[in-house]
Amino acid sequence: MITSLQDKAPGFLVCAVIGVLAIYLSGMTGMPVMLLAIIIGLILHLLNSKSSLIAGINWSARGLLYIGVALMGLRIDLTDLSQAGIAAPVLVLCTLVATLFIGFFIARAFGQTKEFSILMCGSVAICGISAAAAICAALDDCDSRNSELAITIAGITVLSTVVMILYPILGHMLDLSALGNGILMGGTIHNVSQAVGAGYVMSPEAGDLSVLLKLLRVSMLLPVIVLVSVIWGKNAATPYPNLAAKIRANSPPFLVIFLILATLSCLSLVPEPVTKIGNKLAHWALVISLVAIGIKTDMKQILTIGIKPLIAMTITTVFMAGLILAGAYAIGAAV
Repeated sequence: MITSLQDKAPGFLVCAVIGVLAIYLSGMTGMPVMLLAIIIGLILHLLNSKSSLIAGINWSARGLLYIGVALMGLRIDLTDLSQAGIAAPVLVLCTLVATLFIGFFIARAFGQTKEFSILMCGSVAICGISAAAAICAALDDCDSRNSELAITIAGITVLSTVVMILYPILGHMLDLSALGNGILMGGTIHNVSQAVGAGYVMSPEAGDLSVLLKLLRVSMLLPVIVLVSVIWGKNAATPYPNLAAKIRANSPPFLVIFLILATLSCLSLVPEPVTKIGNKLAHWALVISLVAIGIKTDMKQILTIGIKPLIAMTITTVFMAGLILAGAYAIGAAV
């Protein structure tokens, strides 16, 4: 145990220091910290050849990722969802499911693997970088997984920033109501902070609704991770007597903890200070983990994948926005 910790400590500390640098640079430049973490890690790829650091880098890239995703369960809080009525949440959920399916087949049409396809469409449909990290943690590990996550995070960061600017403009052009703007921002923008920010740009009412609908999308992480674990997880190919046994066998510890924390959060059983500390720890864990993933990723692998994944994510993003706008008009929520 002690020997294992000693082996991991140097690599973990290096990743942690780089994570601090990424957070500092994010505050200075305004660039998303998760993207900076990946970029700095990619630049320092040579660190992955240092034998004294490998154990800690490997643990940070995977074990710390599991911890961060597990703590994300504290972010789930749907106690105020009733304020949004029935139609808007149903529309958002239907759009999310449709985006998962259509986005998956769009990515497959561009020649991507099934695992990479679900990684991309899940990040678009649910909650951007957080969803990408969570789905990656549930997938079976392979040589290309780090490269695929790096590309997904880069693409999602760019797309989420672009739509955060464009969608409020679109909302004004279409003269959407507060309800319509809340549905558009909360129901389509990838990353949580940008969805919330875009909503409050429109109006306080639209902002409040965008928060609720975005949290609804975040809550869909749990069933998606379960499905991913069962279909593409580490033990997915192993035969089981029934579906329940397969789900139990393919539910990793981080998923169980995520479920417990999410349930406690939804029941308002977690004290607010604990939630804040947990969210902060999850943020740090994900930043350090993404640094390690960047270090482990060879830029040559990214370049071999090409631009097709970015095109697939863009088309999926446009599809999601179009579907939710059509739905908003159909239920009379747009005007």
